[in-house]
Amino acid sequence: MRNGVELQNMQIVGTTEDFHLVREIPIVMGRFFSRFEAEKGTRITVIGWDIYERLFPGGEDPLNGYVEIDGIPFRVIGVIEKQGNLMTNMSGMAADYNAYIPLPAANKMFGRWRGITIMASAPSEDLVDDLEQELRMAVRAVRGIKPGEADNFGINKQDFFLTEFRNATKYMWAALIGIAALSLLVGGIGVMNIMLISVTERTREIGVRKALGAKRRNILLQFLLEALIVCWSGGLIGAIIGFFMSAIIAAVSPLVFVFSWPAVALGTAFTSAIGIFFGLYPAIKAARKSPVEALRYE
Repeated sequence: MRNGVELQNMQIVGTTEDFHLVREIPIVMGRFFSRFEAEKGTRITVIGWDIYERLFPGGEDPLNGYVEIDGIPFRVIGVIEKQGNLMTNMSGMAADYNAYIPLPAANKMFGRWRGITIMASAPSEDLVDDLEQELRMAVRAVRGIKPGEADNFGINKQDFFLTEFRNATKYMWAALIGIAALSLLVGGIGVMNIMLISVTERTREIGVRKALGAKRRNILLQFLLEALIVCWSGGLIGAIIGFFMSAIIAAVSPLVFVFSWPAVALGTAFTSAIGIFFGLYPAIKAARKSPVEALRYE
């Protein structure tokens, strides 16, 4: 909290001085804390980009400014470059919403071993398995696990998280595609029904136009264009609602709002395809009406 501004959706991370090197987190302002500061438990913090923007608006210099964490003042010594990645840390919280403080300071505030994660980085990919074995032996020794006993802890490598992330993304995309396909189908059927009703109600108009010399292709193009306009209108309304809803969600959560023109173009193309596909039958039906029968319609 600072100047009456209180943040709820953020995470306090107690760590050591090498954390930003292991995770390769770039510092754009100031620095990360030193070993001396970390071991001493100095009340200093390195904050994520979104915390900086909210607590120091207007480009105010955050360095050596103070923020309150759980009612305790901490001096800001660094700001992390904007990450915009939900998988930046173990909890899934973006680093933009993290405040990093020395581990001893975190232990004093929240108690020891409230939740601890050891992160390590191998010099090269070839040494990852060797590092894993060294870590396993070291942790087993600290925990007093006897030979032959099973581990009471877990070790996860980066490829595990990448696999889990890809699987989650794959299932999420499958669900989104299914929902989108169903929505497009229902919407397309709705457009077709609207156009069929329009053709029926405007039968005499079609007869008059044909009597005045309008050809089949003129009637076909007219109703096809009307179907496209209906779809484009619905797509525009949906895009506007989606834009503002995404902005609102991004403002109150760690999610990052990204506006993509290619996505808008793709959505417009799909909307046009739906309009043509489901508007074609009513348009053909209107174009094939006999002018004599159409003029007799009451």
